[in-house]
Amino acid sequence: MIARLLLGFSSLILILSVSSAAVCQESKASLPSAEDVIEQHLLAIGGFEFLGGISSIHVAWETVEPGKNWRYEVWQIPGRQFIEMSVSGVVDHYDGVWLAESRGDWSKLRGVSWRQNMNNGVTTLRDGDALQSQLIGACVMAGNLQWRDRFKSVRCVGVVEIDAVKCYHLKYLGHDDAEMHRYFSIETGYLRRQKQIDYRMNGVVVTRNYADHQRFDGVVIPKTQSFSTNKQTVAWKLTTFEYDEEVDVDLFIIPDVVQVAIDKLNSQSEGEEEPSGRSSHR
Repeated sequence: MIARLLLGFSSLILILSVSSAAVCQESKASLPSAEDVIEQHLLAIGGFEFLGGISSIHVAWETVEPGKNWRYEVWQIPGRQFIEMSVSGVVDHYDGVWLAESRGDWSKLRGVSWRQNMNNGVTTLRDGDALQSQLIGACVMAGNLQWRDRFKSVRCVGVVEIDAVKCYHLKYLGHDDAEMHRYFSIETGYLRRQKQIDYRMNGVVVTRNYADHQRFDGVVIPKTQSFSTNKQTVAWKLTTFEYDEEVDVDLFIIPDVVQVAIDKLNSQSEGEEEPSGRSSHR
């Protein structure tokens, strides 16, 4: 199942992330249900069946402001995500996510997320909210995470105007009581804004605005976006978007310390069997 990759500091993951079956139909009398809003969104950007068949994604974004020559490139296949961040043409760091097989319990995903900094070595995430947020993105594309278990509730709570575009405001409440807000154009169904805590950035609240949506062979994605915190706003433009292309995962080097953690998870999975002798992970 395709879902959540985005692009820059977000993810087509974040745009394509929620199945309509996953949404609680809670709404005010004057507003549509959250399920209806998300169904309109999925139909507008390609349709759930089509999106669910995508096997890989490759995207790249570049900054547009003078003095900020950054490039952010992402490759994603089911259960795997690789990211390269460059500054002025020089690689600054690599990020990776490796997802173990899972029953689909969003709060108990297993895997490893790491950053290989060109100056400071390798850091890994093996537990906590930051890791879970990374694993969810890889898990959604693997098709083994039921989003109805991801949130306590999703509600359409109002209508707001974003850059002269009227949008439905959806409020998502996680099982950890963390809120995420998404704003979908009433006219087109496209995602125009998302606001949530970014655990990888030490709990900073991040707002992402999306614009200039365009269809690429059946998939609609924004060509521009901005990434804002309380300290800065950075604008990005899309330079590459490909899907269903063959990805050679051997091109991405897994650091030794990460491979050790992966081997440990693999051995644990092999040792966990149901009474019938079949693996307990699906």
